[in-house]
Amino acid sequence: MRSAFGEALLGQVKALEAAERDAIVHGLAEETREHYRRAKAIGWSPMTLHMDVSDNIRAVIGPRRNVELWAETMADLTRRPMLSGFLRHVGVRLGLGPGTLYRQTARLWTYLCRNVGLLSAEVGSDETMVDLVDFPAREHSFPCFVEGLDGCLRGLLAGIDITPHVEVVSVEPQSGCARYHITW
Repeated sequence: MRSAFGEALLGQVKALEAAERDAIVHGLAEETREHYRRAKAIGWSPMTLHMDVSDNIRAVIGPRRNVELWAETMADLTRRPMLSGFLRHVGVRLGLGPGTLYRQTARLWTYLCRNVGLLSAEVGSDETMVDLVDFPAREHSFPCFVEGLDGCLRGLLAGIDITPHVEVVSVEPQSGCARYHITW
């Protein structure tokens, strides 16, 4: 996973109330804390360390707020100068719809994430179906990852001021597959 995701996620953790923030940070392995102290945003973080952060967050704040925290994390990433300019250019100036951003995210998935399955997007006029396949669910917490991706899909359009509705349609833990239906 690109280190930017973990760094942005930990940035959101800093904004939580002190008891939650401290419980999450103190629950992290020392290796995880040290890694994110040194990590470069464009570098790679081992999935085990990324999931250490994600799993600790979920354990403290629960599934619903985990989705919300991930949505805000992705929204924060899309508001950063370089990415927000690109999103506004693609979304507004070129007149491309939200589905295009989901399709491009699916195309760029392997540049954003490693060894966490494949992402695809089937785009309609006002909806998109996003499929995650082959996530290594035996190695990492699949429910936590499904929630995190749910939040990312929600926050992705913040850069073009659209709030989508995301529904997790199916989750297959044995095969590491999940399907999301997105409307806007």
